[in-house]
Amino acid sequence: KKKIEEEKQRLEEEKRIKQESNLKIESENSQIIQSKQQMLLSENKNISEKTNILDVSDKRIQQEAEKLFEVIKTAEEEANTKAEKENSQIDEKNKVEEKINIQKQEKNKEKEK
Repeated sequence: KKKIEEEKQRLEEEKRIKQESNLKIESENSQIIQSKQQMLLSENKNISEKTNILDVSDKRIQQEAEKLFEVIKTAEEEANTKAEKENSQIDEKNKVEEKINIQKQEKNKEKEK
């Protein structure tokens, strides 16, 4: 009977030690999980901040591209207007020269007669 009682006490002690060990392991695991969660939250926050920065950069780049597009469009329009004006002046000059040439030809015909 004494041996049974001793065995029972030994098993109870083993059970208690295992329970304590399990509680300790659970506590450590909980701390590890909390630590990892904090790291992930911090990482997510950093990623969010970087994403926001990139979004702002993308918007700025888009705005700059639109401004440049407008500048190029305006420059092209101005260049086309200038070219049209120059072509018009050249046409006028050619008409005047053509009239002068016709007059010279007429004078030469008069001289020949």
